[in-house]
Amino acid sequence: MKKIVASFLPLMLIMVACSKSPHRMQPPKEDSSAVSISKTDTIKQDHSPSRQVTGNTITREVDVQTFPVTFEDEFTNEDQRLIIHLKNMRNMKITGKIISESGNQNIRFNNVELNNQSIDGPFGQDIEYNLNQKGDYSLVVGKSLMADGSQKGKFSIQLK
Repeated sequence: MKKIVASFLPLMLIMVACSKSPHRMQPPKEDSSAVSISKTDTIKQDHSPSRQVTGNTITREVDVQTFPVTFEDEFTNEDQRLIIHLKNMRNMKITGKIISESGNQNIRFNNVELNNQSIDGPFGQDIEYNLNQKGDYSLVVGKSLMADGSQKGKFSIQLK
């Protein structure tokens, strides 16, 4: 009898340990709004605190001294836009590229805001622009109203 109890005791302990209990630790769920920024071809840096969401506008700040950079982000509805504020601008040429995860996401560089005075655009999924003045510039990314398709989904933006 002792042999039977001794052989079933480890089995019972394993069953109790593997049972589904509400107090059992669950692996953390992946947050789809988590965003990482990486310096191209170097170490990944987490700058997610610089990402602000107000209503349908996502705002990011980028210091051009960190170029080249790649941003990963996501639009979760059809009315969102991303505004990238470029800090420490000087007379330079900027190039950018939007790469959608799905390959057919309807987003583009809508415009460049120059020192809060004028706007230039629209552009496509690639941009090459000469910034001729020192000051504040912003890149606006959003849905192309001249094309069909959804803007929802994950994408990355490369800036050089």
